[in-house]
Amino acid sequence: MFLAVVLKDTGGFKSNFWIILKISMITMNKNYVEISSDECKGCKLCVSTCPKNSISMSSNINKLGYQYAVFSGDNCTACGFCYYICPEPGAISVIKGGSDNE
Repeated sequence: MFLAVVLKDTGGFKSNFWIILKISMITMNKNYVEISSDECKGCKLCVSTCPKNSISMSSNINKLGYQYAVFSGDNCTACGFCYYICPEPGAISVIKGGSDNE
């Protein structure tokens, strides 16, 4: 969540006085993918399936000795292709961002 503050200048030219008009908490709207690095076997199916190229391979190795996939993009559509193609149950979760504000 992010805090949004709307300010209004109360004075004229070069004024240092501001009033707070509105304070609200804004929920993050972005879609994203969570990949469990310890469950990934490095098959790269999710990487090749993602239509927005939002998943790539890490240069690191997990505890099982595999190079693992990581979420690497801001343009995820939450299509779920990566989730459905992954052979490891529970390794990938797709989170669809909301559009509601509090």
